Amino acid sequence: MADDAATQRAMVRAWERGDVSTKELATALRRYNELHSNGKVAFDKETARSGDDAVDFASRTESDTFETVFSACGPRGVPSLGAAGSLQSDQYHAVETLPPHSHNGPRCPVGGLSDSERDDYQRALVASTDVSEGPITDPDEFHDVIADLDDRDGFDDLDETVRAMSGDEKGFKRVAGETHLAKSFDDRDGLDARNGDVELEVDIGESEIRDQYSSYDDDTVNAIVDKSTTRFKGVDAADSDVDVKVNSEVEVNGQTFESPAAESKNWGSSGPPPSIRGTDSLTNKLSTWALAGEDELVVAFPKEYLDAYGDRLPDFETRVENNLQGLERDVNADPDVQDTVDINTDVDVTVVSYSEVRQ
Repeated sequence: MADDAATQRAMVRAWERGDVSTKELATALRRYNELHSNGKVAFDKETARSGDDAVDFASRTESDTFETVFSACGPRGVPSLGAAGSLQSDQYHAVETLPPHSHNGPRCPVGGLSDSERDDYQRALVASTDVSEGPITDPDEFHDVIADLDDRDGFDDLDETVRAMSGDEKGFKRVAGETHLAKSFDDRDGLDARNGDVELEVDIGESEIRDQYSSYDDDTVNAIVDKSTTRFKGVDAADSDVDVKVNSEVEVNGQTFESPAAESKNWGSSGPPPSIRGTDSLTNKLSTWALAGEDELVVAFPKEYLDAYGDRLPDFETRVENNLQGLERDVNADPDVQDTVDINTDVDVTVVSYSEVRQ
C-alpha cells in the first residue's frame, strides 16, 4: 500500500507542476488502479526510478501498450511470442482475473524474458517518451511494429533483438531503428522474409571470414583473421553482426543493390556531431562485413541527423577500402604467408535516411 500511495503522489505532483493535464492524470490513475498486483509492483518500481517519465508514459500511451508493458501476462510476466491477442487502442480492460495465457489479454511483444530483461524492456519503453526524432518516436508505434513483425513469418530472431535492448533511451532507439529497417525492406514488393529475403541480426564471425578465404591454406587464413583484429577489430569487435540482411535485389533511393547488408544508426541531431571514435567504430564494423564477403553496405540514419550532420560524416566507402587495402598489405608482408592474398577491396557504402528505405 505504501508503494501505491507513493506512485499516486508522484502522479499528482506531475499534475501540480503542469507536466500532465487533468485528463491525463485521470487516465494515468485509472490505468494504474486497473493493473493487477504484479503490474502495479512493476509500475511502482519504474515510477520510483524515472518519476515524471513513468507518469507521462501511463497518461499518454495507448491502453494496450501500457497494459502490455506492465501487466504480468505469463511466466515472469511475458508469454511466448504470439501467445495473446491485442486489445483495441481505445479500450482498456483489467486483467486481474485473466489466466496466464489468455487470448483476451494484452499482446506481449517478446517471450522468454528473464526478470532483468523484462525490467530493461519496461525502462526502455518509459524512456522513449523523450524520443522526438528517428523512424519510431513513441512506444505505441514501437509496440505496433514489434507486434507486426511477430505476426510475420521469417523474423525468428526478433525475440533476441528485443531481449538485448538496454533499459534506456539508447536501447529503445537501437531496437526501433533495426525493426523499422527490417519492416521497411519486408514491406517492399517482391521481398518476403518468409522466403529468406529479409533477415534480422545476421551473424558475422570468424567462420564467415574463413569461409570467404577457404581457398587459401590455414596459415594464410589465420593471418587474415588475426591481422584484421589488429587493424580494425575484426570479429573481436563488440558487435559485428549485420542488423538487417536483404538476400534479394532491392532499390534504395534510386540505386539498385543485389544483396545489401544494412546497418541502423538511430542517432539524434541534438547530440554531438560525428565523433572520431563513433565513426571509427562504424568504419571498423563495415570493414568486417566487407572482409566476410558483404560488398554492398547500406547505413541508415534519421533524416534529422543527416540534415544536421550529413556533410560532416566521413567517406565511409573510402575508409573501408583503405582498411581492406592495409589488411591485404599486412597479410602479404607476413613471412608465414606463402601465397599472394587478394582481398576484395571494391566495396560500395551508401548512406541513406530511414525514410528513403521505406519508400
